[in-house]
Amino acid sequence: MAMDETKSASIAADSGFLITTETTAGISLRAINRWVGAGRACKSSWATGTVTGKPRSAWSTRASGFSTTTATTPGTAARPTKSPAGVPGGPRYPGSGSGEENRRTWLNLSRFPGACERAEYNRSMSEDEAVVGQNEIVGTAPPLPPVDLRRLVCHDDALFEIHAGQPVFPEIDAAQCESVFDFGCGCGRIARQFICQTPRPQRYVGIDIHKEMIGWCRNHLTHFAPEFTFEHHDVWNLGLGPENTRQSTSPFPVEDASFSLLVAHSVFTHLYREQAEFYLNETARILKPDGIARTTWFFFDRETFPMLFDFQVTLFVNEIDPTNAVIYDWKWFLDAVRQAGLCVVKTIPPGIRGHQWIVHLAHRGPESVDAFPLDRESMASMCGSGAGLTSEPGEGQAASPAPPPPEDAGVAPSPFIPPPQGSFRLHYSSALPAEEFHRRCAELDFWYHSYYFDNGLEIRGDYNIGADIGSYGFPDSMKGKRVLDIGTGAGWFAHYFEQLGAEVVTVDARGYEDFDVYGRHDYPGIEESRRAPDRHGPAGEPIYYSPVSRGFWAMKEMLGSRVEFRNSRVYDISPAMFGGELFDLVFLGAILCHLRDPVGALMAARSVCRHRVIASTPVVLGEPEGMTEPRQYLPYTKDDRISWWLPNEACFRHWFLAAGFIAVDVSRQAVLRCDVPRLHDGRTANGDQIIRIGTAFVP
Repeated sequence: MAMDETKSASIAADSGFLITTETTAGISLRAINRWVGAGRACKSSWATGTVTGKPRSAWSTRASGFSTTTATTPGTAARPTKSPAGVPGGPRYPGSGSGEENRRTWLNLSRFPGACERAEYNRSMSEDEAVVGQNEIVGTAPPLPPVDLRRLVCHDDALFEIHAGQPVFPEIDAAQCESVFDFGCGCGRIARQFICQTPRPQRYVGIDIHKEMIGWCRNHLTHFAPEFTFEHHDVWNLGLGPENTRQSTSPFPVEDASFSLLVAHSVFTHLYREQAEFYLNETARILKPDGIARTTWFFFDRETFPMLFDFQVTLFVNEIDPTNAVIYDWKWFLDAVRQAGLCVVKTIPPGIRGHQWIVHLAHRGPESVDAFPLDRESMASMCGSGAGLTSEPGEGQAASPAPPPPEDAGVAPSPFIPPPQGSFRLHYSSALPAEEFHRRCAELDFWYHSYYFDNGLEIRGDYNIGADIGSYGFPDSMKGKRVLDIGTGAGWFAHYFEQLGAEVVTVDARGYEDFDVYGRHDYPGIEESRRAPDRHGPAGEPIYYSPVSRGFWAMKEMLGSRVEFRNSRVYDISPAMFGGELFDLVFLGAILCHLRDPVGALMAARSVCRHRVIASTPVVLGEPEGMTEPRQYLPYTKDDRISWWLPNEACFRHWFLAAGFIAVDVSRQAVLRCDVPRLHDGRTANGDQIIRIGTAFVP
């Protein structure tokens, strides 16, 4: 765009703020309206639009004691924003720190700045500002919201551009915009664009939970368009409505069948399941018979997350504020839409995988068919599958795929997948050559743990513990320590502890006879199953394999390990079992979720613990983890009768406290990496799991 006038710039460095005006013909709506002075944040209002070919002063201030300077040249404009809007877990709050740090920056620092903080705040504002307003506006232009409010809505100022006279949503006919209900209007991003649309909506109602945004819209937009009204929606939210009434839903403040278009841009992506269901019904209530709802969603395919339980249809990515991004199973979404009496009439998948889908909804008729694409390309646009939670698989590495499980399990192996890079490798202490190693490994029909060794030998199973072993918080050396591994399974942890220098004892069940099985009232004796011992111990005691512990014994013999083994139910563990001796570390890996009484199991662990216990449990992916109230779920399904309690973070912590431990830390997380997926009834029977690590100490 030609520049026919000269720009000049000056910065009030002493005050740490920049105020700009434009005097360039044909360019409008570009400025930085972030000023901090006199101990408070100051805001700007736009006085005029652009008259082509004539200079104009675009800004007026309400900050007493400061004067307006002129604008910077295009070459000195701040760099564009760094992140696209609408990425799960993306910059709903600005900056590069944690979500909580950024939330404090924008919600607190902007309101109560001190001298030093104010200067830093100003610098960060300037860095994040983008060039705004490349399009010519003839006539009166609505003001641009202040940057601190814009950053609570998105991190891309290009979304605030106004294309005068053009439709706000090109895929929607202008006649459909006769009456607009903007659910989650924020600081008026879409409202400003509707004000400049031709024709302008005859009626517009915007609601939002953020009081300051609604106040700004009322003060700065309503006088441009009196038919535009803005209402505060009194619903609690950690990030944007912490001072609101603690209610999760509230009816829309409008009459039935009154709007031709409902807009919910980046709103359902921040609602819990119950909220989404409520507001889908509200959407159906206020839409006219021929009305359309333009909504956006994050979707994932639950079938690719085999470790989720039946009630888990949502994923979250932020524990501080789970509503930061809520991702829905697409099948649940279609069912919820139908239950609300709505139908999908148009779907626009995102151009980038994991971004928001645009979905148009309308009233459902007797012959309505949901227009939801299920082709491979569209499905690939959904949020990532369960196989990609950790590093990408390596290439060109030799591997020994695990043999299939028993045929009676009805499970077949999936196609070969290369092993991951960067996996921790145990020391191969055996004298057995590679051929004999592979022969012995092949004698087992199923490996639960993968074993990767430093000489390149490996046997692959369901889970590769070494892929994220550093996240568990184990000490670098266990020399001279006694360690008890409860629920050893295929024994990877036991051999890892031993190679760190520990004296290791493991405990594992005798089989399903010792398992806590949902609906079974007792534990059948081993005699009732008429099982013969699988082997005998050093003192001639019978030893029985659990469904996964056979691998422990095979690897113990090959490596020449001195790890000791006991058969026992976890509740029966006591000092007497070990001659009265205690252990420096007691580890319970992936076992508490399979127990009827996890607190009782931790009490048993405490009885033999001298110093520290470490235990793990799956993270609750389908419910908000940031809540402070203890909550646990019983995720029993007909296909899994040995999975019991699934605790949230607060509940997991109280398990340790209830068992008598102190100094409980449940902040760590690790990824239990699925190494070789297996198929069962068309679905993978195993998959990546995000697990929470708890550490506690004996008083």
